Parts: sequence; structure tokens; C-alpha cells
Amino acid sequence: MRAKEPAPGGGRHVAAALVALGAAGASMVVYRSILGAYFWSDDFTWLYLLHDRSLAEFLLTPMGGHSLVARNAVFALTDAAVGFDPRPYFATMLATHGLNVALLAGLIWRLTGRLTLAGIGALAWGICPSASETLAWYSVFGQVAATACILLALHRVAPRACDGEVPSSRDTAIAGAWLMLSSLFFGTALAVALVWPLFMVLLVPGIVSDRRRIAGIVGASAAVWGLYALLQGLASRLYAAPMVPLGMVKWLLESPSRAAITFLQLVRVGVASLCLGASWHPAPQSDTVSWLVLLGAAGGWTSALVVAPSRQRRTMLGFLLLALAVYALLAVARGPISATLMGKSGAAVAATPRYHYAAQAFLVVSLCAAIDAVAGRLRSFAFIPLLAWGCALVAAIIVRGIDVERHETMPAEVTRMLAALRAQVALARPGETVYVANMPVPGFGWMPNSVEYPPGLAALFIITSRSDEIEGRPVRFVASDPASGEPRRGSRTARLLVSPASAPTAGAGAP
Repeated sequence: MRAKEPAPGGGRHVAAALVALGAAGASMVVYRSILGAYFWSDDFTWLYLLHDRSLAEFLLTPMGGHSLVARNAVFALTDAAVGFDPRPYFATMLATHGLNVALLAGLIWRLTGRLTLAGIGALAWGICPSASETLAWYSVFGQVAATACILLALHRVAPRACDGEVPSSRDTAIAGAWLMLSSLFFGTALAVALVWPLFMVLLVPGIVSDRRRIAGIVGASAAVWGLYALLQGLASRLYAAPMVPLGMVKWLLESPSRAAITFLQLVRVGVASLCLGASWHPAPQSDTVSWLVLLGAAGGWTSALVVAPSRQRRTMLGFLLLALAVYALLAVARGPISATLMGKSGAAVAATPRYHYAAQAFLVVSLCAAIDAVAGRLRSFAFIPLLAWGCALVAAIIVRGIDVERHETMPAEVTRMLAALRAQVALARPGETVYVANMPVPGFGWMPNSVEYPPGLAALFIITSRSDEIEGRPVRFVASDPASGEPRRGSRTARLLVSPASAPTAGAGAP
């Protein structure tokens, strides 16, 4: 039964919109500090690739098993519009997070009919501290945008199903298109697409008898994976990108237990951080509190499944399936390889905040559906603990706050190195080529699909300058690390980076 909080037809939609906007606004206020964040690690790597290679290579380059065509397109468009100013990048990140919170609130309301539940559930996810690393690192924008696409897909089919309607072929096709776009932002969509047919059958059991519609749903799921395989193959063939998914399968077959342990740890951290908010912080080791929260949540879900009508039960199971599918893919992709290459335990992998953003959105919908089922039996009494939970989450934010790593030392480091470079160039005569000793830049991440770093100061110059000159003086960088690999033919690096044997001694004023 979808109950509850009666209001005039149009009034209910206005009230729901206000609740969604309120939850989104509050979440953006909590995370407003990311507007002062700076580029870091992979951000510099992608900016370097954008300015050093062709646009086609930049768009098609995968990383960590993700195909990132859409995210890279947004990256390139933002760079073309605003250049090296990080503020518009993170304003886009914050606005997309606010959109996701509003979409989540609307989805919960349409599934349960309860405005209070929609507001508190969406707020719990929107202010969850585990989102901090995702939102404060622009390279992870793809996950935020992918989550928006998945939520839009769910808006297209889930509420109709919970109203007892069979989503039309048009609905399922549009949802499939959103899933496909999501897969071009981040790999989260692969997990969702994998279980999408089962999710749809859970929500609408009667759809099984409609072979045409089932074929469309299965086809949409297969299309997402087919597009992913095509993009991975193109990147491998055209730009020699390694087939990371094949390596992940190899690692999984060698140590399946590590993937299983990582999966359980991810679920533990995801549930605990969602329920406890800023009052709890995950550590690289398991702790008793989070296990107790997971056991309590499991007990609550089980009890709700017992008392819930079949429609609510299917909603709970369907969204729980989506969350567990995302965590399972993460466990397979990161568990074995992290343990082998970096010595990380499953608990340490699970404590990485950016691994929880999308999965927790699905968890909170399932949790709200469970509360809705219990509230149907207990009437208004169920909302006393719900309101207490919401107040506790807000109080924890006020008292403890959220630790957002904004990489505040990087602007000064970048400014220092560029100022030293310009000072050295200014000593040369106009038109004279200046040879600068290349230097590593702290804070640069690895190049995609490799263990190499961008070429230090030369890479920073490529990012920040569209010309190969400074004030009419050509600049060249003398390679200090001959083992860093050959520059790509035709790239700016191939022009700017020279060997010590072919250049005069770099000036002593090099940064």
C-alpha cells in the first residue's frame, strides 16, 4: 500500500518537489567546501593527456577498467570553457550531487508516498561522509554523473512498476539509453546492467510473460556490456591500452576468497556509514560497532520482508540487488588486485570512501522501502525513530563535521614551480631557446593503464600553456629520467622533452 500523507493531487507534487529541493540544498550546504578544492593526482594526468594527445585518444582512453568517454567529454568541454580554474569543475560536481539527492528524494517519494521518508532518506545519503572523497576529487566526477543517469533510468520504470503498471516499451528503451550513457561515465552501470533484467522481473513479475518486452530489457543490458567491450577493444587496438578486465578475471580466479571478503567488508562499511553518518569513521580494520550495525540492519530488512506486502517486498529486494551488484563488481575488480599489488586487506579497500557513492543510493531506497513496510503496520509510531535518526545525522554533522580533503597545498606548489620556470626564462634573450631541467611535480598521479607518471614540470607546462613559448622564448625540458618512456609521436611532449645529450646544460635556476 502506498499510503499516507494525503494532500491534493497537485499539492502533493509541489510538496514533494520542495522536500527534494530542501534535501538537495542541505546536502550542497554540507559539502560546499568542495568549491575550494584543487586538482590532484589523476586530475593532472587527465589534463596532461588532454593537452598532449589527440582528442580521440583522450576520449577513448580507459582507466582502472572504466570506459570514460562521456566523463572525458565533459572534462574536455569544461577545460575549453574555463581552462585551469578548478572552481567551475567542482561547482559542476556539487551541482550534480545536488541533482542526485533531489532525484533520490523524488524516487523514494514515488515508491513509498511518504514525504518525510523521502526527505530524511535522501538527506541521509546526501550528507553521508563517505561521499567526501568522491566529491572532492574531480576525476571521480564520472561516478557522480553515472549515478544521475542510473537514477533517471530508475525514475522511468520503478514508480510505474510499484503502481502495478507494466512499464511500456518506450519506458524500458529510455531507461536502457540512460544506462548506456551511464556506462560511458563510470563502470557502476556495468553492475546495474548485469542485474537489470532480474531487477525488472522483481519489480514487475508479470513482465515475464511479455517476451517482446523481456527481450528489450535483456537487449538493453547486453548493449551496455557490448558497448563497453567495443570501447575497451578500440582503446587496446588504437592506443595499446591494456585489457584490464581480462587481468581482473585472472586475479579473481587466483584468489576468489579475497573478492568474497572484500565484498562483505564493502557491505559492512556501506551500511554502517549510511546509518551512522559523521558519528562513525571507517578504519582500515574491521570494528565491532559497524558489524553490529550491519547485523541490526540485516535484522530490520528481514523483519520488513516478513511483514511487507508483496509489492513493497519486491521493491526492497530489487534495490538491495542493485546495491549488492555494485559492491560485488567492486570486490571483484579491486579486492584481489589490491591485496596482491598493494598489500591492502578487504577492510582497507572497503574503507576507501569513493567506492560507496552509487551503492549507498540504492541501499537507502531499499532501507526506506523497509521502513515504509514497517510503518504500514505501526502507523505513525514508526516515524519517531525515523525522525530521531535524521536528527542524529544532522547533529553529528554539526558537532563533528565532515573531513574533506581539498588538497590545499597544491595551488602553492603549482604556483611556485611555474613562477620559478618563468623567472628562469626571463633571464634568456628574446627568441633564445631556454633549456630547463625537468623535475617531478608532487601530487601528480599515474598515467592511465601504466605505473608511469606524467613528465613532471614539462607536463605542468603543457597543462597550463597552449604555446610552447614563454614571452617569445621557446622552452624545452631536459629529461632527467630516461626510463620514463618514449613520448607519443606527434605529441607536445615529443617536441618539448629533449635528452641531456642533445641540449645545453639546463640553467641552475630550474625549479
